[in-house]
Amino acid sequence: SDGLEIQGVTVDWWTERSRYVRDSRRDIPKDVSVIDPMDEFCGELVCSASRDGKSLYFDSNHMSNYGASIIAQQVRSQIVPNQQR
Repeated sequence: SDGLEIQGVTVDWWTERSRYVRDSRRDIPKDVSVIDPMDEFCGELVCSASRDGKSLYFDSNHMSNYGASIIAQQVRSQIVPNQQR
């Protein structure tokens, strides 16, 4: 990998686009873990479209296999916090 990271959208854009989902979180029981891709894909000002020269998205609405594998690691760590990788 060449370390290339392509900026995608601004954090403001992402936040506005996902506002409905974020606002609906209050309806989710407290014992349910929520994995937010923004935590992994966004910095302070922009959200990445790629990492290490690999696309995080298949299209404008769906993660690529690579992007999904990053989020899957977060899911695994929530399910089995002390799992060896």
